[in-house]
This record gives sequence, structure tokens and C-alpha cells, in this order.
Amino acid sequence: MANVTGYIEVEPGVELHVQDWGEGRPLVLVHGWPHCLRMFDAQSMELPARGIRVVALDLRGFGHSTKTWDGLDYDTWASDVGRVISVLGLNDVTLAGFSMGGAIAAHYAATSRDPRVVRLALLAAPVPKLQAEDDFPDGVPAETITDIIDAERGDFARAKSEFNRKFFSTKVSDELLRWYDQMGLMAPNRSTVRGFEELRDRDLRDEIGNIDIHTRIFHAVNDRIVPFALAERQRELIRGSSIVRFENGGHGFCYEERDRLNDELEKFVNEGPEVVDRSLMRAHV
Repeated sequence: MANVTGYIEVEPGVELHVQDWGEGRPLVLVHGWPHCLRMFDAQSMELPARGIRVVALDLRGFGHSTKTWDGLDYDTWASDVGRVISVLGLNDVTLAGFSMGGAIAAHYAATSRDPRVVRLALLAAPVPKLQAEDDFPDGVPAETITDIIDAERGDFARAKSEFNRKFFSTKVSDELLRWYDQMGLMAPNRSTVRGFEELRDRDLRDEIGNIDIHTRIFHAVNDRIVPFALAERQRELIRGSSIVRFENGGHGFCYEERDRLNDELEKFVNEGPEVVDRSLMRAHV
């Protein structure tokens, strides 16, 4: 059984902090903004005991990974995920991304066409894009996103605290909220500002129709950060995808509804890879 927490070099001078626990079919977890792999503790502590190899990583610029000035974008983060998969020699991978990590995972699945990744789990993912536009009313108002970025450039500690207090829809302890604050404060402002600029600017509508692997969408109806309408848009754009609705949590349903999420992830990881016929992709797009 793998039971390792260490570092993987993804390019000279850049190392990612990686936690690799358990054995079995691999589940690769990509965290959201502005946190780190510890946000998946409820999954990493439980799923290895169910015969799943859980690999969680800190994106560059976040958590305990190398803090870089450049490479803080979906393209580089996705490439880093692929490098981790390669170094660990993983196959039959379920790639799961939460929030910003979900956008990165979707981007990787759509553009890399990596045959080692056979299932995609999107958890509260801002896909295909977060910011609302005239032709995309499902997203978050532009002024809300501008306010978050401006706050990150100013009183960043307060900004993260306010963000985390929208994270949950149920009552959680003050200690848990402070722990989420501390996770966010591990990332320098350069990383958090660039991360939210990517969330603001990136539009995956032209590419996610290319996703041709078994995809499941996990989203809470009471999410106050990434609207549930985006889950419905994902189901429309990703052929063969389906939604698992969470009724009793918010954006932080990984913690609030951890038992049900763990059950659903276990079931998904152990399903057969259902590959969409690429000859049908043009008709879908």
C-alpha cells in the first residue's frame, strides 16, 4: 500500500507536494481556490480503506508546492497534473477536480486526450466559465469577481475569511473556518490573484465538447460560490455526462456531505470507463 507524502519535480526547480495513499484504482484529486490538498482530508482518510489509491496534489503556487511567479494558469496547472500521473505511473485514472481544480481537470481532459485518464469527476466546478456574460447568464456577475480580485490585492486575509464564510451552507465550527483560512493563507497573493484572473478570463465552451470520457458532475444546489446552473450547463455540453445533486451542503459539500460524496466517488471509480465514440463528437458540438 502506498503511504507517501512527498514532492514530485514537474520541471527544473518546481516541485509539487503530493500525497499518495492506498492501492487500487487511482483517484487523482485537484483542489480548488485558494486552498490545498488538505481540503480533501475527508476523502483521503476514508477512500484508501475502500480499496482506492488516492493521489492528492498541491497546485504550483499553493499549499506546500513551489511558489512561482509564472505558470499560474490552467495550461500549466493541467500540464503539472499530467506530469504527476506520468511520474507515478498511473493508469485507469479517475481525475477529480474541485472548483478551480475542476476547471483544470476539465481542461486537461478536453485538450490532452490522455488515454490513462478514463473518468472525469467535476466537483462544484466553474465550467465552462465562471463569469457571466451577455451570452452566458449562468455565471457570477462580473462586479462580484472584480471585488474578489481587488480584495485579494488589499486586505487578503479578510478577503479569504469572507470567501470561506460563503463556502458552507450548514453550520460549521469556528475552528474549521479558521483552518480553511489558514489553508488559503499558505498561497501568496500572486497565486491567488492569478488564480481568480484565470477563473474570470478562461472560457472552456469551445473545448469541453471534446471530452469523450465517462464524466460525472457533483454539485450542491445551495452552492453560493459556483451556481448550480453551471452543473446543468456542463451536462448539456459534455456528451454522456450526468449530475449527482447534493441537497444538504454548499460549495464545501466535500466536507458537509462527505459520507455521501465518498460513497458516490467510490461507486464512480469502480465503474467501467465509458468512452464516447469520437465519430459522434462533431454532431454533439
